[in-house]
Amino acid sequence: MSLSGRLQSKAGFGRAGSGSGGAGRSSGFSSGVKNAFFDRPAVIAEIGKQAAASLSRTGALVMTIARRSIRRSKKHSVAPGPPHTQTGFLKEDIVFSYDPQTKSVVIGPYRCPWLNILMEKGGDVPMEVCYYKLNRILMKPGRRGNSRIVHTGQMITAHYAPRPFMSRALRVGKERYAQAFAPGAVATTFG
Repeated sequence: MSLSGRLQSKAGFGRAGSGSGGAGRSSGFSSGVKNAFFDRPAVIAEIGKQAAASLSRTGALVMTIARRSIRRSKKHSVAPGPPHTQTGFLKEDIVFSYDPQTKSVVIGPYRCPWLNILMEKGGDVPMEVCYYKLNRILMKPGRRGNSRIVHTGQMITAHYAPRPFMSRALRVGKERYAQAFAPGAVATTFG
């Protein structure tokens, strides 16, 4: 079986719950994502203990590199460097699990797939100008947020410069830790 570090926005990842993860809080994982973790008996039975351990090590390695590349800061990161996080949401959101269709490991953020693709590739997206506690914020159209957010109805196009962090984490992992990747490993990214 060939080892694959696939970075893809999976439908199951995008539909996961909205919990924030972390100690004492709901994990936010849907049962589909939880059931695809490498310590689950169904996954071990399907691919074997040794293959599960190998894929799990690769997933953990790339996930750790990606998480460590994201810095906590109130300022925007400089493109094309990895993005910054103000709340830690993006760091917590990066997980890895088994993909039974391709028999590979899927690594990446799962709760907000449209934003993750936008960070990796860059692009333009329509946003609504809103205000929260007198601060101007941008929200994706159709999102309501909490009751203190004032929606103006004014639409703008926000430009996002590419800030790849998952493809960079995969590349760094393969360069530094070639022994963790099986020979003939296939690496694909978004698109």
